[in-house]
Amino acid sequence: MLLLTLTMRHNREQALGELWDALGEAWRAASSGARSVRELLRSIDWVRRVEATHGENGWHVHVHALLFVEAGTDPEPLGDAMFEAWGRRLVSLGLDAPLAGPGMQIKRLDLTNASGEVAEYLAKGHYEEVRPARLEEVRPARLAALELASAGKLARGQNRTPMQVLGDFVANGEATDAELWREWEAGSKGRRALTWSRGARDRLVGEDELTDEELAQDSDGGGDLVALIDARAWPAIASRPQLMARLLTVVETSDEAADAFERLDRLLCAVSLSGALYRPPEGLPEW
Repeated sequence: MLLLTLTMRHNREQALGELWDALGEAWRAASSGARSVRELLRSIDWVRRVEATHGENGWHVHVHALLFVEAGTDPEPLGDAMFEAWGRRLVSLGLDAPLAGPGMQIKRLDLTNASGEVAEYLAKGHYEEVRPARLEEVRPARLAALELASAGKLARGQNRTPMQVLGDFVANGEATDAELWREWEAGSKGRRALTWSRGARDRLVGEDELTDEELAQDSDGGGDLVALIDARAWPAIASRPQLMARLLTVVETSDEAADAFERLDRLLCAVSLSGALYRPPEGLPEW
């Protein structure tokens, strides 16, 4: 397995949507557009993730991809061919040519002891939080899965991930962060961040892949059931997103389940939904 990263040059004047459109065209060229690339990738499966961060030079949109190759495959010729096609398409779209060094990185992953971790992510979409202080302790395969998941890590340098932008806006209320978040919502809507080569999902995951229903029922092993809401009251709650957010905040900031229930009950009474809450019966399993 090879981990490939392809980046593009950008500036503050370029919109997220413009850069993402260019990335899509460049990836098609790098993965199937050039004859030399088609020959090299003929028997290779891949899964690709688009990641975006924002910093001093605007939106930084780039690709992380896992390439499943035959044992002994030399990564350099493959990476060079894909980067050449990638850069040529970006230039044809009016963007600056990507830099040869930072623009492409490709490395072989040692999966001797960690192949199951990447397989688990590919099959289930599961990943764990990794704090920056622990990154050096994480095995290469887990880091690759986290890169593809775009989760559990901070952006490098002064760049921020979209979720960091949102978190900063919630904490500080800066109008510029609100504008960035709105641009992220508009620019990313309807786009596919994770894509597979033709047939790769069936070959690599097959029957091990969980359905949406199975994923929804899969517990993360945390949390207690603190209250039940009457089904007749639920439409009135679900139609008020701010009320739903307040209910979640009450639970998350309560020290004990009993305290959470009392605070939830007071909140619902205050919005004319008295009697909508029930205590969980004894013996009910954890949520």
